[in-house]
Amino acid sequence: RPQCADSAHRQQGWRYRKYSDGKEIAYGYRPDYVLYQEKEYIIFEFESGSSRKTFVGDMIKAAHFLRNERSGILVLVISLTEKVRDIASIAAHLRPYFEWVKNITKLNKIYIIDINAYYNGQRTLEVELPEFLEQVVMID
Repeated sequence: RPQCADSAHRQQGWRYRKYSDGKEIAYGYRPDYVLYQEKEYIIFEFESGSSRKTFVGDMIKAAHFLRNERSGILVLVISLTEKVRDIASIAAHLRPYFEWVKNITKLNKIYIIDINAYYNGQRTLEVELPEFLEQVVMID
């Protein structure tokens, strides 16, 4: 995983802080990076594989974690491959599963972005700012 999520993000006037960088945050759940502000979380998963099961697993685990007093979003940062050539195909695959769980979770939305758009080697896009939103496919 690149060092691209290590700076604090701002969103709607909130300043997010690091919650976890790969450590277990719930039994069996070790997302790549998590930011938080009070009870709001931004969960990042950096994926370089092409398994659609991995993307569904990322979403299900985030949905399970974001229940009760916790709410937030999932950001899937994807390295495109020969098998996964565009982020829209990942979104199309995830959408029915998100519809299935959204009434039992406080996972509010999922952003899917290409790693090369999210991080250019020097600068990371801040989640939900206009430049970020121009690059993502969103599921909500």
